[in-house]
Amino acid sequence: MKRSQNLETMSLRVGVLVAISMTLIFLVLFFPIRGINPFSLKIHLLGHFDDVGGLKRNAPVYLSGMEVGSVESVDFAPSGSNRRLEVKVQVGRNVRHLLRNDTLMRIVSKGLLGDKFIELTPGSPDLPELLDGSSLTSEEEKNMMADVSELKNKLSETLDKANNLLALAQNKNSTVGKLLHDGRMYEELVSTLHEMKELAKGVRDIQANINEKILDPKTREKIDSAIATVSKVTDKMNSYTQKIDKIHFLMNFGASKYNANNIFGAIANMQIIPNEDRFYMGGIEYFNNTGNATAEDNVSFDAALGFRILKSPLFFWGGLKRTQVAGGLDLRLLDETLSFTADTYHFDRNIPQVNFGANLRFLNFFTLTAGVDDTFQNIPYYHGGLTFTYDDQDLSTILIKAKSGL
Repeated sequence: MKRSQNLETMSLRVGVLVAISMTLIFLVLFFPIRGINPFSLKIHLLGHFDDVGGLKRNAPVYLSGMEVGSVESVDFAPSGSNRRLEVKVQVGRNVRHLLRNDTLMRIVSKGLLGDKFIELTPGSPDLPELLDGSSLTSEEEKNMMADVSELKNKLSETLDKANNLLALAQNKNSTVGKLLHDGRMYEELVSTLHEMKELAKGVRDIQANINEKILDPKTREKIDSAIATVSKVTDKMNSYTQKIDKIHFLMNFGASKYNANNIFGAIANMQIIPNEDRFYMGGIEYFNNTGNATAEDNVSFDAALGFRILKSPLFFWGGLKRTQVAGGLDLRLLDETLSFTADTYHFDRNIPQVNFGANLRFLNFFTLTAGVDDTFQNIPYYHGGLTFTYDDQDLSTILIKAKSGL
């Protein structure tokens, strides 16, 4: 009898031990207990993807680098969904205050061929918290080959842009480019282009050996580093090309008729506009005097350097006008469609010559001009005319390559 009781007691102990063991095995198999309490309250969130890249059930879910839950299921999405697959995750309610309507769900991998997991981004505090069963905006992870392809395309586009920019150069000894930028920018531009060529060579080397190094976790780090560097270099290159794109070479050809004794005038000049705050101008003027109204019956020269005044539409310029030391003001309005000018020169006279003018641009190429010269003399000269303007977009390309030697 006593032996029978001992057997019953032993059987009970074995049963309890087996039950505890089975419970532990069940928890290990069916709960991702990596530091997470399997019995804590949870909320469920949904994400929709076209490709999950091998994401499996029970994969961990991270929020700001902390594991906060697990993947509950990966299945085909219900009909009517914009994407093919639906991922359901469960996360602890203790982090619900960090999950808002703008929280993103991403599929991320550990290394090149590592396991997939879910990453959630913290939301904006001013937005409502997510409810149980909420569907999140989803982002799919780009694979390594997509990164390499993006890297090559980005480099190719930037190099093509640089090559197109510098394609028309012929004169390597030109100094006109110094009018556009200081020498430091040209040196940085040349250095950046050479740096891009080295990066392109590095990408080709990575691609050539990608199959050999596919198992090497450092390959991904190199690719990520190359992408970051290319982004930095292309941003720098784009800043240079944006500056160059702003450069304008305006060639003006015009004629004017004066009211006194059939005086005609003609101009030919070039304006170099490196940016919206500065301009350079140089050219010639010719007067055909059939009477005796003016002594300026010949070819004269113009040259000016102008600056914007305090970000206003008013420019001050100084230099030469009709081969005389001169200065003036230009007021440019309506995107420079309408402008008013005032200038003065002939400072050797008792009353310097003062001119006023107005210009109206139309059809992008033509400008109507009108004004009065020698305003404060007894008999001022009134004139009107037409100017044709040609905007040479290719000249900056020629000069930049001539300066860089590329």
